[in-house]
Amino acid sequence: LLSSRQPFLWVVRNWKDGGYEEKEEDKLTCREELEQFGVVLPWCLPVEVLSHRHQGTNAKLIEDVGGMGVRVSANEEGIRERDEIVRCLGLVMGDEEKGMQLNKNVEKWKGLAGEAAMEGGSLDINLKVFVDDVAQGCCK
Repeated sequence: LLSSRQPFLWVVRNWKDGGYEEKEEDKLTCREELEQFGVVLPWCLPVEVLSHRHQGTNAKLIEDVGGMGVRVSANEEGIRERDEIVRCLGLVMGDEEKGMQLNKNVEKWKGLAGEAAMEGGSLDINLKVFVDDVAQGCCK
């Protein structure tokens, strides 16, 4: 993350609350440096993370169908290395053609989601049908 010099959101679980006492060696040694570029937050509800504009819910769907992401490849041992992460962040956040196309796709899907959620949109209609079905006892 530091090498990318790009803004980010990183949610870090506080193991102490879950019964696990954090060891000194587990603490972030570069937290101050990280906070110069991004936001480091304690564990929170997934909906809070997903509502952040940089987060997604399904990497394959986001990358392959929506055209809004880049897959971070793992090495032979299944580890995603620093240089690969920096490369992908550069593609997504950069001003090159790939980054501009990704941003264009994000705006497209954002608009479609907004239209669906508006009164009379597909989400609005489907939600009303679902609520009516539940109210009538059809869904069991």
